[in-house]
Amino acid sequence: MTIFDYPEIEGITIMDSHIDDIDPQLLWMTIDQLKVFLKYSSGFAKFVKERGLIMDNEYMDGYGVTRTEMNFRDTRIIVNTHLFEDRERLLEIMAELTEKSLVMPYDTDYSLKYLGLHEGAHAFQSYLFYLESIKDNLRWDKEYRVVQKRVKNTESKTEKAQLFDEYTRSLAQAIKTDIIGITLDLCPFLDVSEQMSVTGMKNERDFFAECLANALAGKPNILGRAVLLYLKNKGEEIWSKKIKI
Repeated sequence: MTIFDYPEIEGITIMDSHIDDIDPQLLWMTIDQLKVFLKYSSGFAKFVKERGLIMDNEYMDGYGVTRTEMNFRDTRIIVNTHLFEDRERLLEIMAELTEKSLVMPYDTDYSLKYLGLHEGAHAFQSYLFYLESIKDNLRWDKEYRVVQKRVKNTESKTEKAQLFDEYTRSLAQAIKTDIIGITLDLCPFLDVSEQMSVTGMKNERDFFAECLANALAGKPNILGRAVLLYLKNKGEEIWSKKIKI
């Protein structure tokens, strides 16, 4: 398998798995959505440059997956090859996902870009996890030290992965709680579940990815606005204040 570097984004490596089975324009369009996150987050751009990000495609269920390694290196975005075989097929899939409320609202100009924004948001979330893992004296520091100690004393790779998953899930839950808090400050009596996609209600990580995809896909609802407020409160390096809410 040949590996080649995407020339426009330092740190991103593209695997040419099933390259003959996909529409290359759809793949490049998806990769280009990562530029949005790099544009608005200098910290994420540095994270990608120093720790790497891999873009790949596989035949799978669902529309994609983003995997974060325990050392926060080479975060891997894998999209479903079936979805990128042709443009019309992807448009049909997006229409189906929209009808079933499996994705958040988006402008029609983003019909071919939404899934790239969703998986890009997962990669950006890995960066947020990384920041929490290296901070001292913050709310997850104690929990991380416990997990870190347990991981070091664990022989099984499977158990290590489970412990890391437990740790990142706790971080994702904290992010979700903060976003919901901001949302309810904006609209105290809102039913959050009515504003979130079915996908986002399934787990904490997808909640964030759906919020951020919605925020960037042209038709942000109150959760999309709330996630941008959450990120802006984190500081200019994490998210530029220049983007409008």
